[in-house]
Amino acid sequence: MNIERDARVVRTAGRVVVGVDDGAASRAALVFGATLAGWLGVPLLAVHVYAEGHGGPETPLLRFGDSARLARETLDGAVERAQVEDGITVPITPLLVSGHRARTLIEHGRRDGILVVGRPQRHGHAALLPEWSVPAQVAGRARCPVAVVPASWRPGALPAPVSVGVDLARTSAVLLEQAVGLAQAAQLPLRVVHAEPSRGRADPSGSDPGRLRRILQTELERAAPPAARVSLAVRDGAPGRVLEEASHDSAFLVVGRHGVRHRTPHRLGTVARHVLRTASCPVLLVDAPDRCVPAGERSVARAVSTPVGR
Repeated sequence: MNIERDARVVRTAGRVVVGVDDGAASRAALVFGATLAGWLGVPLLAVHVYAEGHGGPETPLLRFGDSARLARETLDGAVERAQVEDGITVPITPLLVSGHRARTLIEHGRRDGILVVGRPQRHGHAALLPEWSVPAQVAGRARCPVAVVPASWRPGALPAPVSVGVDLARTSAVLLEQAVGLAQAAQLPLRVVHAEPSRGRADPSGSDPGRLRRILQTELERAAPPAARVSLAVRDGAPGRVLEEASHDSAFLVVGRHGVRHRTPHRLGTVARHVLRTASCPVLLVDAPDRCVPAGERSVARAVSTPVGR
């Protein structure tokens, strides 16, 4: 993990915004959000969104009283648990807001933040992460990077690599740059994972079998500084399953998401959906920039890891 931070200066996002309530998923999200804010050296904002007349989605039905007061108790309790029980030392700024939960979080993330939300532990059909759920709405519609943290996640005792899933599409180079910068900020090694379902068959392009690895290695050499610890893993299997397996021993996963000019409002592809539903570590979704996007309109995800002066 001897990554020379001076060799590649990282521009960070303006803030890390975590959606909190009194659930286990929220607690895991706040721990990861604090870790991310510490890595990037940016402020941490804990936002609890409540509806007028309700104590919040996680509030027991038998609790009565003023909704704002109950929401304040929920927020203060989440921050206190994070500081006292989870040992978070990064300063936390609490914010209480009334409104629609997903929409309000997206507004506070804006384009220069990183949003962190928890993924509740569910079973059966509820585990499919439907589009109306808060994690799916935030992940699919926010203009900034989004981290989705499973409720069962806990920080590992030993350092784990940052894993990024790439393919041979035109956006892979951009995704690699983003992942390299994030791994550098965290001072963790980077593992580049590529799923190749057709490795058992002849190369579709008719070239030699080593062509795929050489292409990926070339992209790595362009994106990573010489001092970075980067490994390449080309594995057989469907991309979603391969990344799911990689999540078992990763600090977090970096996965691409359709750009903001994608034709549908929900920009999660099939691989991203699978990983969000099944990964055992936090999943950080970053935008794959669209073609012909003006510099001022590019996602903050690129600013997170683009070296200054490059």
